Amino acid sequence: IGTRLKDIQNSPEKDPVLTDGKATYNQKEIPGTWQWQNPETVLDQVGEIRYTMLFIPENTAGFKTIQAEVTVSTIKAVVTPPEIPEMVYNGQEQAPVIPETEFYKTVQNEKHLDAGEYNVTMELKNPALYRWPESEEKITILPYKIQKAKADITGTPDPEKLTLIYGQMLSDELTSETEPDRAKKKTLIAKDMISGIKVKVAEMETAGEWQWKLEESEKKQLTVTENAYKLQAVFQPADESVAKNVEPIEEIFTVKVKKAVPALTCNAEINGWVEAKNPITGETIVGTWKATPVEDKVITKEGEEFAYKLTFTPEDTVNYSEAVVENLMIYIHVDYKPVVPTDAPAPTETPAPT
Repeated sequence: IGTRLKDIQNSPEKDPVLTDGKATYNQKEIPGTWQWQNPETVLDQVGEIRYTMLFIPENTAGFKTIQAEVTVSTIKAVVTPPEIPEMVYNGQEQAPVIPETEFYKTVQNEKHLDAGEYNVTMELKNPALYRWPESEEKITILPYKIQKAKADITGTPDPEKLTLIYGQMLSDELTSETEPDRAKKKTLIAKDMISGIKVKVAEMETAGEWQWKLEESEKKQLTVTENAYKLQAVFQPADESVAKNVEPIEEIFTVKVKKAVPALTCNAEINGWVEAKNPITGETIVGTWKATPVEDKVITKEGEEFAYKLTFTPEDTVNYSEAVVENLMIYIHVDYKPVVPTDAPAPTETPAPT
């Protein structure tokens, strides 16, 4: 359907082609060419239709042009369905835009908000002359997808907040400790550490929370290293309608661990000796102590004091720094005791009065 007769000719570049046609006289083939009588005729009916052709001999002086009828079998033309361009979630209801043509029209094309798989129903305008590639039906269903959106992540995180104190551990939970002082928390969640980052979905800024995506080895206490840790976090949009329509939002963050400063405390049970402990875990730290007088001073009376600078040097110098107490005051108690010279005369008794 739709082919012009003039396009059906004896040429290997054409399809369909004319073959095997010949004219004879006294059982001898006469050289010549075949032509359609009405070459501009368009095939507009399905089935077998007879059309007239002309045979024009090369020797027009000796032979006349003759007519012959040829049966042309016409079939339905195949209509290629339209291609639906890629669609992505944009936060609004949408449907494919499919222009109507002389061959087909859209009969059902609903709008959809969420990402997913949907269909458009197309109908042939003239199914007597046209068909779809895989079906003789008037109707065809075109599937299409609305893809999930990809988030746009911008901003620079605060490196200080992405730094742990040795002894603190990471948690992949969404809820944090109630301890308000970040430096005292034993475990830190992503919310405690990630800031300054904006997440946009479909050009709209999206609220939500970050959550660490930790390997088992990363859930243990991390040590101080020259190279920072590269840890993955996942963003959880607060709006469920956004969360289900966006591809996983993941980002790699650089996390560092800094040395802990030992906490020096006085323990009365060991007669006032100072202890060094991890400020986060409370674990006792092994190391050496050094007390240096701040000034030279001679104690002359009860209640006077010495000022010392007390330095603690941990054995684990990778994860701990030195701790210093400036002007540690040591109070002196003088225990008075009579002194009797060894060469002093023995005391004499005084007679009782009479």
